[in-house]
Amino acid sequence: MIPNAVLQDFETLPSDAQQQVIDFIAFIKARYQARVTKQPQSTLESSFGSIKVKKKVTLEQMDEAIRQRGATL
Repeated sequence: MIPNAVLQDFETLPSDAQQQVIDFIAFIKARYQARVTKQPQSTLESSFGSIKVKKKVTLEQMDEAIRQRGATL
């Protein structure tokens, strides 16, 4: 809860100053929420986080593709 003295101080401010206090609170709230919602990522995730892959390939399939590519050269 906000102490009554703080509310009284707020109410004695001119309307433009009250708006600045409200804006500042909104700024702090947004800044705090951004820090809370930000989740740490591993180095690998942060390096390649923008890459989205829908198809999964096994190592065997990758090896076979490499062998086939080598045979056609």
